[in-house]
Amino acid sequence: ANDSDVVTTGTTIMLKSALDGSTLTAYHAVIFGDVNNDGIIDEFDIVYIKRDVWEISQLSGINMVAGAISSDDPLKSSEVNEFDFVFIKRQVWEIAPINQSR
Repeated sequence: ANDSDVVTTGTTIMLKSALDGSTLTAYHAVIFGDVNNDGIIDEFDIVYIKRDVWEISQLSGINMVAGAISSDDPLKSSEVNEFDFVFIKRQVWEIAPINQSR
């Protein structure tokens, strides 16, 4: 697959009219755990989450949503916490997958 075929956190998905090709609406994809927007949940995402939890650097916007794994409503979450750190480590270590359906 080329880069345009990969859906990552932040990818804009456009729904277009079959009649005239006009854009009907646009959505921004969120892959829970993919906080660095590469489409892969891996050790790099663990580092980003850890840096946020330790207040070294802060996630924001759609990356904050992707990192708020443990939140009941990630769209309304304003922080990443230690539970999110555990969830992402369990995904990367193949112990338990992150639920992507919200």
